[in-house]
Amino acid sequence: MIGGDGSAEERDNISFPPLKSTPHIAGKRRDGPEQPGLQSFSRPELALTQSLQFLASDDWERKVDGLSFIRRLSQHHPVILISRLHDVSLALVQEVKNLRSAVSRMAVVCLGDVFTFLKRRMDPELGNTVKVLLEKAGESNTFIRQSVDSTLDCMVQSCTPARAVNALLNGGLSHLNSRVRACMAHHLADLVERMGAHNLPRDITNRILPAATRLAQDASQETRYKLALFLDG
Repeated sequence: MIGGDGSAEERDNISFPPLKSTPHIAGKRRDGPEQPGLQSFSRPELALTQSLQFLASDDWERKVDGLSFIRRLSQHHPVILISRLHDVSLALVQEVKNLRSAVSRMAVVCLGDVFTFLKRRMDPELGNTVKVLLEKAGESNTFIRQSVDSTLDCMVQSCTPARAVNALLNGGLSHLNSRVRACMAHHLADLVERMGAHNLPRDITNRILPAATRLAQDASQETRYKLALFLDG
């Protein structure tokens, strides 16, 4: 049902994926701007309402359906998604934390789509979303870590650089987990490379240089290696 009082016609106008089919989750981001198999909605406003209802459900399969809806909305109906972007971002953060790995990984991939298609509209949501992604980078599940890297790549490529730098440093620089710090350093290096190390605005340079000094003394060899890549850039 659509919120309990939707007409049969309204329900028929939304194309629902099968309840028990989980969309394919790749370890790498797509090469092109569109995800094959993610179709548009004829009634995207209703789909947005339904997606949030699904994400609030205790049924993990419904959560996966809700995440699939958000992916389709971000690709085909970004203006509709923007109307409730903060609510959607909070819901996605909660699902990234989900203890069921299939839901968590799908939420990570979903965030990658939202970063890709909404771009700088996601700037106000970077604090919470990047922090939870970096937290997942510290887990032992290789597939989730790969998805986190791909999604953070999307963030670096799509969002305002200064906001991305702040989110990465705030979420990872002081983290106790060495994998999290290494992940942060890796994406910070990518961001500097994308902008050009010699073209960094002063405000970004003022944030990065003290962080680089701290990372150079990091106990983790992997983190120091990522820093070396950053300095080479």
